[in-house]
This record gives sequence, structure tokens and C-alpha cells, in this order.
Amino acid sequence: MGTSNLTNKDFALVQGSHIAGTVKSSDGTPLADAQVVVQPKGSGDLGYMMGAGTDETGAYEIDGLPDAQYLVNTENGDGYVDEWWDNIPAPGNLDGVGVDTVDISGSSRDDINFSLDKGYTISGGVTDSTTGQGPTDVPIMVDVYNAAGALFAEGGAYEDQGYETWAIPAGPITRRPRMSTSVGTSTSGTTTSRRASTD
Repeated sequence: MGTSNLTNKDFALVQGSHIAGTVKSSDGTPLADAQVVVQPKGSGDLGYMMGAGTDETGAYEIDGLPDAQYLVNTENGDGYVDEWWDNIPAPGNLDGVGVDTVDISGSSRDDINFSLDKGYTISGGVTDSTTGQGPTDVPIMVDVYNAAGALFAEGGAYEDQGYETWAIPAGPITRRPRMSTSVGTSTSGTTTSRRASTD
């Protein structure tokens, strides 16, 4: 570039569309601070994602979207089972296979609403079977799979030896730390917690 300034490097932006709606619990209570994430259909891990948080009324809006078909899902930390739109649980289908898409080709959508059910978490600890100590250098991830073998949830065990997964619906699951395997079941109204030891 030398010592000269660059000029006339202009941009012409196109007005984008938006996806908007609400996130509420199944009893109609607005869920504040939940995240809603969109990604173009077929983009996979390499595609771009955009998101927005909900306000105190459970409302969200994601602006500046180019025309496309989008996968839309929730992410929350309040113990509700996250979903893909429209009413498809995310646990067991983290890639959104077969879910409905939201088409905003030529027009925005203001009706992409979610109604989330309360879920159940799995928590416990991971220790070395010889020393009884928890992980000290890197976290150990605990993977939870459903009966069909699909990844259902994850939780990280850190120096305090504790982990807790995100919320999942009731049903049979297999809890598999990456360094050992154990089996548990989440049941309605109950959180299963079992301590696993690494080899």
C-alpha cells in the first residue's frame, strides 16, 4: 500500500430479511435469555450461524439474513429441552436431520415460535480409579447417548470433578465418558447421577 491512502473501496448492501418469534415454556411462561440460532440448510459445520437472545417477554429477532432456507433451534441454560423448529427435540438429533426449514425467500417470518418442555439433567463426577483425583490438566467430556446410539447430551468434568449435562427428555440413555462407560436412565421427575471412574 505504500504511503498512500486507499479510496473508493465502497460497499453496496442489500436489505436482508429477518426471522422472529417467541420462546416460551410449555405452560406459556416466557423464557428470557434463551438463544435462538439459525443456519442455512445444508451448510453443516462450515456454514455460518447467526443468533439472538430472547427478552423478558420471550421475544427474539434475527435480522440481516439473506434469502435462504434456514434451520432454527433454541439453546438455553434453564433446564428446558432445546428444540428445532417446528417442535423437534434437539437431543438425539444435534445435526437437525429431517427437521422443517424456515424459508425467507422474498419475505421475513415473524411466527417462528418455540414451546419448550422442562427436561432432566445428568450429573456426577469423573475420577481416576487409582488416585481418586479428578482431571487436572484438561476437562473430560461425558457423552450421553440415547437408545438409538445418537448423541443426546454432553457435560464436562473439570478440576472440581463435577459435570452436568444440558437438559434432556425422559427416557433410556447410555452415559459414556470418553474414558469409561456406564449406563443410566433419566426418568420423569428424577435426575440420575452416577459416579464414573476412568482407567
